[in-house]
Amino acid sequence: MSHPNELEKADIQHEEGDIDKEIFSDPYIYENLIRGAIDSSEAESKMGFVGLWKIYYPAAIWSMSLSVALVMEGMDIGLVSGYTSMRL
Repeated sequence: MSHPNELEKADIQHEEGDIDKEIFSDPYIYENLIRGAIDSSEAESKMGFVGLWKIYYPAAIWSMSLSVALVMEGMDIGLVSGYTSMRL
């Protein structure tokens, strides 16, 4: 069971532009956050295509599907207008 103070902290509404003071006020947490981001970025930079594909295949499939849909939409406009302007 959670402590009531933890629930109050979780339910705090931050206003626009407000920085989460709990994370950024503690230098140890902030330093670990930055180190983790740097380490992750370096690890991803050293990965090959297959490794990245294994991790990010849903995003890649989504991106390819959206790209194909946009290309086909552009072709559809040209094809439909070409068919409707043909003489029989």
